[in-house]
Amino acid sequence: LVIIRTGERSLDRISGMAKKMPLAALLFVIGALSITGVPPFTGFVSKNMILSGLKYYPAAYWILIASSVGTVASFTKLSLVFRGKLSSAASAAFTGGKRFSAGYTGMGILALLCLLAGIFGKHLASALNFYVPATGGPETASPWNTSEYIKTALIIISGILCYFFIMSR
Repeated sequence: LVIIRTGERSLDRISGMAKKMPLAALLFVIGALSITGVPPFTGFVSKNMILSGLKYYPAAYWILIASSVGTVASFTKLSLVFRGKLSSAASAAFTGGKRFSAGYTGMGILALLCLLAGIFGKHLASALNFYVPATGGPETASPWNTSEYIKTALIIISGILCYFFIMSR
């Protein structure tokens, strides 16, 4: 949507678009929080189900943790499109007359599904009672506990710090 509204494709040239496109910014935040695995979004449920299945495979487990940190770092960079001061290139290129309501509709539906699947994911996870071969039997994924919240917070903090460390170089 940002490309359609601004005509600009370079992330380095646009920032602060939340002022011009608040709905797109909100939908971006919902999608980013879901992809990075923040509760109560679906990414939190699915990531923790996968991590639960990998707990007997330490290399794969830690690779997923590292990729989660990288995901947070990349979405922190991508968020520059919406945060900060409106760049002059974005302001000059912004064509407020171009509307793409189908894009907002699609993003809105996906954002709603991310939220609903996260909220009701607890019930889905316990109903699935998925099979973990290493344990020889079914295990119920239960990501709603303090240790999972702490792990998620550490991943998010690590990803943001990783982004700022890389950007400072």
